[in-house]
Amino acid sequence: MREVFADTSYWIALLLPTDDNHAKALEVSQSLTNAQIVTTDSVMIELFNFFGERGEMFRTSVSALHRSLMADNSVTILPQERKMLTRAINLYDQRKDKGYSLTDCFSMSVMRERGMDEILTADHHFEQEGLIALLRVGA
Repeated sequence: MREVFADTSYWIALLLPTDDNHAKALEVSQSLTNAQIVTTDSVMIELFNFFGERGEMFRTSVSALHRSLMADNSVTILPQERKMLTRAINLYDQRKDKGYSLTDCFSMSVMRERGMDEILTADHHFEQEGLIALLRVGA
């Protein structure tokens, strides 16, 4: 089965109708009917942090999204394991010339380990690593 990684920017675009990538995220989501979506606890933490100070409505929405993702068999949320965190920190250290966040490095490391090359993101950093940023394709 096709595995596609979901980055924080994808989840933000889905939840935030004013996001520049909202329409693209909805469009791409329609094409993922036979795909397994993979994300991580790190991405979820970043998502919760993003919406933390945006008010009760968004805090409720992000919590509801997380609960629905946890119950969805087509979505896998991988735990933040020490071994993968160490790999992410090593990648972070190796890319001193880039603006990668540690969460980006964690995601990239997971993708490499799982042999994934498609990511639901608008973040150009993933393209710098040779990955396919599905929210940027055709943009």
